[in-house]
Amino acid sequence: MASLRAVARRFLGSCGRSSAGALAVAVTLLTDPTARAEDAAVPPTMQAQLLAKVAGYDRNLPARAQGTVRVLVVVKRDDAPSARAAAQVTATLKELPTIAALPHVEETLTYTSAADLAGACRNKRASIVYLTPSLAGESAAIGAALRGGDVLSFAAAAESSRSAVVGFDLVSGRPQLVVNVTQARHQNVALKPELLKLAKVIE
Repeated sequence: MASLRAVARRFLGSCGRSSAGALAVAVTLLTDPTARAEDAAVPPTMQAQLLAKVAGYDRNLPARAQGTVRVLVVVKRDDAPSARAAAQVTATLKELPTIAALPHVEETLTYTSAADLAGACRNKRASIVYLTPSLAGESAAIGAALRGGDVLSFAAAAESSRSAVVGFDLVSGRPQLVVNVTQARHQNVALKPELLKLAKVIE
């Protein structure tokens, strides 16, 4: 697993952001095909790498970012798994020089309510919001609250995919991007066809 992840990281780092072929190969490499069924999640560090790659396919992100990509990493209060996932995602993103060819900053936000999160996205001018796995139970409320906003949302838990623009699933030990095109329209996200061809698309 470790050597495979290292290959994936080097591959992602060397690829241009517009290369759909590069993303396809990276998705294939990111998880060991012998992963156990109980490991039913793409590792947070790998999700962060994919998040950064996917962001380059959002046509509306440059206008949303206005020069700096702001990433909100949302955690559940007093939840150790959520905190660990947030720390791993944040650390991985901070190692990247750019996201979608732009400088970026990350901020961890403790979840209080869906309405508060939507307000934070507006007030902080967030370009991207990442929901840690422990927030799966809040995903429907969060998805509804973010509609009408302008943010690219990622859900770590596969069961949250219907309430975020992009979710991560694990199929036969390999990561799969899940794109909710209806949620994307409601959040002013325009993902390029090259990405949609590589993902499981849901309405």
